[in-house]
Amino acid sequence: MSREIRIQTQELFARLRTQLKAADYKRTRDTLILINLGLVEKIAGRYAQDGVEVFEDLVQVGVIGLIKAVDRYNPAKGTAFSSYAVPYIRGEILHHRRDRAVTLKIPRSWSDRFTLLRQLYDERASHAAMASATRIPIDQIPQALNALLRPDCLSLDAPLAAGLTDCWELPDSRPPPEPDWEPEPVYEVSCWGLAQ
Repeated sequence: MSREIRIQTQELFARLRTQLKAADYKRTRDTLILINLGLVEKIAGRYAQDGVEVFEDLVQVGVIGLIKAVDRYNPAKGTAFSSYAVPYIRGEILHHRRDRAVTLKIPRSWSDRFTLLRQLYDERASHAAMASATRIPIDQIPQALNALLRPDCLSLDAPLAAGLTDCWELPDSRPPPEPDWEPEPVYEVSCWGLAQ
């Protein structure tokens, strides 16, 4: 953060604490957010380098953290705003990435194999060529491709296809519980007395 932005941020926070009109407060708050966007872009750039998320998406999520930091910052405590805002921005980005992560993780020992398998799949190689290059047994190549190309999990209660109402359900493989008590006989009551 440059010295000019740091000084301007301090002045805006001092002005923000003294403004009573809602329009002036909102304008000053928006200016604070705009002049500190560089901080968000710097942090988002670090996380965008791995290619998991698009830079612009991370900036949008990081701005949410910046807004929270602007609203919660207290300059009287003596902390620099950038030091205060970085954990909020990084936290929002990491929460976003965690929430959008794949459900099933591929073991690290298979990640190199899957990278190579993806390249071979894109080149339309045969299953035999994929098996020899990745050292995956040829009978497991369809399963590996399925795991590679469809990393998201479906709910066990998800519809089988659009428009169908039947769902997949796991059968209950446990036997029914044995009652540990003797059931009472059922009596019917009629107008002529009790009958068993």
